[in-house]
Amino acid sequence: MALDILNKFTTNLKNTLVGAINWSIRLKHPQVLPVHLLASLSDQSGSIATEIITQHKLTSPVLQTHLEHLKWLNGQRLYTLPQLSGEAIHVLEHAAVVAFEHQHKYIGTEHLLLSLV
Repeated sequence: MALDILNKFTTNLKNTLVGAINWSIRLKHPQVLPVHLLASLSDQSGSIATEIITQHKLTSPVLQTHLEHLKWLNGQRLYTLPQLSGEAIHVLEHAAVVAFEHQHKYIGTEHLLLSLV
């Protein structure tokens, strides 16, 4: 992902991305998947996207249970910094497209949530 686009992320979206990476590290997952983004989004406070997720009962503990049961090919576990999966990159790119289509100057958590669903 180009560094230029990171400058267009809101603080909440940057925090969500860092949180998703942290979820992967904590669970020793080799990649950051869209579900890691969703779990991290549920941890953020002060965003409309988080409120919507919480209203639909997609809380951190619920998502953590799902993340803990993910199976990796060949029992693959993390030994280095996890990489964004192709699916996660696609979700973030779609969020950028959605923001652009609505002529929004920045890419926020609401664009990420829309791209995840």
